[in-house]
Amino acid sequence: MLVNQHHKLHLAGFTLLEMALVITLIAILATIAIPKINPHWFEQQAEFQQALTVLRYAHQVAIASGCQVRIQVSSDTISLYYNNAPTRCGGGAVINPLLGGAVRVTVNVGVYGDGWIYDEQGKPITGQQNLSIGDYNLRVEAATGFVHVN
Repeated sequence: MLVNQHHKLHLAGFTLLEMALVITLIAILATIAIPKINPHWFEQQAEFQQALTVLRYAHQVAIASGCQVRIQVSSDTISLYYNNAPTRCGGGAVINPLLGGAVRVTVNVGVYGDGWIYDEQGKPITGQQNLSIGDYNLRVEAATGFVHVN
C-alpha cells in the first residue's frame, strides 16, 4: 500500500528533463520567429487597406451620386474629387460622411500609378487602371470599375 502511494506521487508533474527540453524548444522557436516579425509590414498592410477602401468608396460615390469622381494620385496621397460632370456635381472634393473634410488617405509606403476618373456608372473613363501601393498591386476593371488586389 505504501508503494502504491509513492508511485502515484511520482507520476504527477513533469521531470526536470522534460521542462528543460520544452524551454529549450521555445527559446529556439523564439530566436527564429522574433526577427521575422516586422512592424513595417503591419504599417504597410494598414495603409494599403485604407487606400483600397478609399478607391472602392470612390467607385460607390460615382454610382450613387451619378457624378464623375476623379481619383488624384501623388507619390504619397490618394484624394477624391468631383469632376464637374455633370455640371450639377461641381468640382470640389468628395466629403467624408463620417469625419467631414475631403476624402484623402496618406500612404507613407508610396503610391505608384496615374489617377483616373470614374464615370456616372462607376466605370473608369480611360479603361483598366493599375496602381501600386508599397508592395501591393491593384487593378481597376475597365468594364465594372471594381478594384481588385493582384
